[in-house]
Amino acid sequence: MNEVDAVKNKDDIKLSTHSMRKTRGYAMWKDGVPLEVICKVLNHCTPAVTMRYIGIEREDVHQTYDGYVL
Repeated sequence: MNEVDAVKNKDDIKLSTHSMRKTRGYAMWKDGVPLEVICKVLNHCTPAVTMRYIGIEREDVHQTYDGYVL
């Protein structure tokens, strides 16, 4: 049994390909993948659609930008 099977068989955890897709997009964003790239990966028409889809708010963008050090 792999990890996905172990998780999806728990009664209190709902797992679907849609939730995994959204989670992957959000994880990519948190890892620093440019939004435009995530947009292409998810086959969205605009980065704004991607932001809404994975739950990124403007405040998240500002916090990420403010926390970035060169």
